[in-house]
Amino acid sequence: MKRFAVLLILSLLLISLSSGGRAQGAVENVTKQITVHFPGFDKAGTYTGEAINGVPNGTGSFTSVNDDQLEWTYTGQ
Repeated sequence: MKRFAVLLILSLLLISLSSGGRAQGAVENVTKQITVHFPGFDKAGTYTGEAINGVPNGTGSFTSVNDDQLEWTYTGQ
Protein backbone atom coordinates (compact mmCIF):
# COMPACT_ATOMS: atom_id res chain seq x y z
CA MET A 1 0.00 0.00 0.00
CA LYS A 2 2.85 2.38 0.84
CA ARG A 3 4.50 1.60 -2.50
CA PHE A 4 1.21 2.38 -4.31
CA ALA A 5 0.95 5.77 -2.56
CA VAL A 6 4.52 6.68 -3.55
CA LEU A 7 3.88 5.68 -7.17
CA LEU A 8 0.67 7.72 -7.22
CA ILE A 9 2.41 10.82 -5.87
CA LEU A 10 5.29 10.46 -8.35
CA SER A 11 2.84 10.04 -11.23
CA LEU A 12 0.94 13.17 -10.25
CA LEU A 13 4.21 15.09 -9.96
CA LEU A 14 5.28 13.96 -13.44
CA ILE A 15 1.95 15.00 -14.93
CA SER A 16 2.24 18.40 -13.27
CA LEU A 17 5.78 18.94 -14.55
CA SER A 18 4.93 17.82 -18.08
CA SER A 19 2.41 20.66 -18.37
CA GLY A 20 5.24 23.13 -17.94
CA GLY A 21 4.40 23.97 -14.36
CA ARG A 22 2.71 27.20 -15.39
CA ALA A 23 -0.83 28.26 -16.19
CA GLN A 24 -1.53 29.07 -19.80
CA GLY A 25 -3.84 31.82 -20.96
CA ALA A 26 -6.71 31.42 -23.34
CA VAL A 27 -6.04 30.85 -27.03
CA GLU A 28 -7.03 33.88 -29.10
CA ASN A 29 -6.82 34.74 -32.80
CA VAL A 30 -4.57 37.70 -33.61
CA THR A 31 -3.15 39.62 -36.54
CA LYS A 32 0.02 41.48 -35.64
CA GLN A 33 3.36 42.65 -36.98
CA ILE A 34 6.24 40.50 -35.70
CA THR A 35 9.90 39.89 -36.44
CA VAL A 36 11.08 36.29 -36.79
CA HIS A 37 14.73 35.67 -35.91
CA PHE A 38 16.54 33.20 -38.17
CA PRO A 39 20.22 32.26 -37.87
CA GLY A 40 22.06 35.15 -39.53
CA PHE A 41 19.08 37.40 -40.32
CA ASP A 42 15.72 38.69 -39.13
CA LYS A 43 12.50 38.85 -41.15
CA ALA A 44 9.63 41.25 -40.36
CA GLY A 45 6.11 40.41 -41.42
CA THR A 46 2.52 39.80 -40.38
CA TYR A 47 1.42 36.88 -38.22
CA THR A 48 -2.23 35.83 -38.35
CA GLY A 49 -3.36 32.95 -36.19
CA GLU A 50 -3.56 31.52 -32.71
CA ALA A 51 -1.75 33.17 -29.80
CA ILE A 52 -1.53 32.68 -26.05
CA ASN A 53 -0.94 35.83 -24.01
CA GLY A 54 -0.18 37.66 -27.28
CA VAL A 55 2.59 35.25 -28.29
CA PRO A 56 2.11 33.22 -31.50
CA ASN A 57 1.34 29.65 -30.47
CA GLY A 58 -0.48 27.07 -32.56
CA THR A 59 -1.75 27.21 -36.12
CA GLY A 60 -1.13 30.42 -38.05
CA SER A 61 0.52 32.04 -41.02
CA PHE A 62 3.45 34.42 -41.40
CA THR A 63 3.54 36.69 -44.46
CA SER A 64 6.58 38.71 -45.52
CA VAL A 65 8.41 39.88 -48.65
CA ASN A 66 11.72 38.56 -49.98
CA ASP A 67 14.65 40.63 -51.31
CA ASP A 68 12.92 40.89 -54.73
CA GLN A 69 9.81 42.33 -52.96
CA LEU A 70 7.79 39.19 -53.76
CA GLU A 71 5.32 38.26 -51.04
CA TRP A 72 5.56 34.79 -49.49
CA THR A 73 3.56 33.06 -46.79
CA TYR A 74 4.35 30.20 -44.42
CA THR A 75 1.31 28.43 -42.95
CA GLY A 76 1.57 25.79 -40.25
CA GLN A 77 2.31 25.30 -36.57
